Amino acid sequence: ISCVALTEDEFNVKTTDIRVEKKLIINSSLPLFLRPFDKLDASFVVLDNTEKDGEVKAGISSKQIKFKSQSEYLKTANNKALALFSGETSFEDSAVFLLSAEKDEFNDYVSVSIPIVNHNLYEHSSLFASSEKNVKEMINISKDIVKEKSSLTLSLNSTIIGGMELPLEYLKDYKYLCLEQKLSRAFPYIIGEEVINLYNLSSIKKDKLRKYVSNLLKDVSKCQASNGGFKYYEDDLYESEYLSLYAMYVLHYASKAGYSISDDIVYSGLEYLDRLIGNDFNSIWSYSERAKYSLRAMAVYVMSLYGRNDYKDVLDEVYEKRDKLYLPEKARLLEVLSSYFMTREYNQLLSEIKSNARIESSYAYFDDGVYDWCFFSSDLKSTAVVLTSLLRTDKKYENAEFVMNMFNTRLKKSMWLNTHTTALVLEAITEYYRIYEKETPLFTAYLNLNGKSVVSKKFTGRKDQSWSYLIDGESMKDSMNTLEVQKSGKGRMYYTLRMKYARNKVEKELFNGFEVKREYLTIDNKKTEKFKKGEIYQVKITIKTNKWRSFVVLEDNLPAGFEVIKREFVTEFANLAHYNRKKAWWGEFYHEEFYRDRIVANSIYLYEGTHDYTYFVKANVSGEFNAPPANVFEMYTPEVFGYTSSEVITIE
Repeated sequence: ISCVALTEDEFNVKTTDIRVEKKLIINSSLPLFLRPFDKLDASFVVLDNTEKDGEVKAGISSKQIKFKSQSEYLKTANNKALALFSGETSFEDSAVFLLSAEKDEFNDYVSVSIPIVNHNLYEHSSLFASSEKNVKEMINISKDIVKEKSSLTLSLNSTIIGGMELPLEYLKDYKYLCLEQKLSRAFPYIIGEEVINLYNLSSIKKDKLRKYVSNLLKDVSKCQASNGGFKYYEDDLYESEYLSLYAMYVLHYASKAGYSISDDIVYSGLEYLDRLIGNDFNSIWSYSERAKYSLRAMAVYVMSLYGRNDYKDVLDEVYEKRDKLYLPEKARLLEVLSSYFMTREYNQLLSEIKSNARIESSYAYFDDGVYDWCFFSSDLKSTAVVLTSLLRTDKKYENAEFVMNMFNTRLKKSMWLNTHTTALVLEAITEYYRIYEKETPLFTAYLNLNGKSVVSKKFTGRKDQSWSYLIDGESMKDSMNTLEVQKSGKGRMYYTLRMKYARNKVEKELFNGFEVKREYLTIDNKKTEKFKKGEIYQVKITIKTNKWRSFVVLEDNLPAGFEVIKREFVTEFANLAHYNRKKAWWGEFYHEEFYRDRIVANSIYLYEGTHDYTYFVKANVSGEFNAPPANVFEMYTPEVFGYTSSEVITIE
């Protein structure tokens, strides 16, 4: 018996021996868990201190395990004998083993209970859409789906804007703002005044809103340079081309909304933009070719807002070099082409911009993968600007509600960037409102499943009224089910269907957002399909994704013959010390949890591309064991997932 005493700096160990008088002892080495239909070699060691000649009768029995034989006579060597019984696991929740050892008048009996983990891999699918009419959706329940472990959730709402909690009042009381921050605080209230008041998106409303914006705009002239450009701070030496364009853009809409803007500020700013269009850049910023073309495209666009449409030659040049433009500036160029009535060029660019859409089952966004800090670049900004331009020029976009749902998803995940992004997102929301949510909702939704009335819900007004109803899998029939939502009244109805279902058995891999591969390696990094009891192996999971992902979960389910070697146990992991490294916390899987039947790893933000995650196992029990799939999914959008095929692992 060992006793350990320790502090942060010191420790000591005292050991003493005791004698056990029991002459026949069973020492079991069964697995920590089993899976249905595993074929295991159940073993235990009999310690024989009887000092008598003869054999030990070893026995095993279990109602949940079918053994080829249940007893055998063993000869001891060095006072030990190994009992080995081959059996197959049934489809139960647990298995109780009764182990026995008998020799003359000596005996020992041990009862061991082991869980049988029936791994049902849950899959998720979802559908998000909106309609002003009745809705009918077909849901197929295939034969391999376990209905009692499946469910369907229907969520309804009368608005997608009303549920948004935009950080509009961020930096509200911060006194030391640069010009960009002041403009980005003011612009949402300028462009989205009607939406903010209608949907109660901010505590700053109506007269208070107008006063708030006027106060933010009063000092804009202090940051205007003598050449007409705008600086971040009053005492800066140089103006910023992007900030100057953004300032003139905001001032245009401020003037349009009835705010007092000095004619001198506007005239001087337009003169500056005219020179910018002519390639007159401040050399201090060392802009790339892409940045310069993007700035010129934005300048032509802002000029068009002020009614200056005499830049056809420059517009032709920028259009021919449109592959050099950042995505938001391509979207602004689309608006300019529309105002210049250049239909052929407009349709071509429209098609190119839409090709940058990345669409998932319930949300969509735009991203060209190019980021420039001078432009406050992000996929959120790109998405907001593109949606704004599409709705302004085409008066519709087939995936508009998917984009709005992406804004909502990012807000709920707290994945927001800055006030600049917030301003441009609210601009997009305002355009969406004017087309899709102008009418005040007042309707009742009636839910029917397979022709039978289930429940109804009334929706009134623009406030968030998100409502969900759970349909148990057992209430659905095999094969095709018809779900109908009949709508009576006016307004747009948003609905989400989320199906959670479990399959009896997964034999083939499936990739729906993630491509997942599992390999087994020896310690010296050689691939192997053969395993030996007592040896240590690496389990390598490779994940590929074609876009960045957030809050990603990796779950790998162990075969019962393996046991995880935990990194936290330094003594156990000492001979693998050079492997004992966690990856960076950002962009990779860094948080780990180890259980007896699986490992779980998490990533808050997973970069686009290929990722490897490796852990170690020891083969403790011989036999044939089922290895369920390795599964990867987004925690908050589990319908984005991927998993490997099932396998059978043989340990000799």
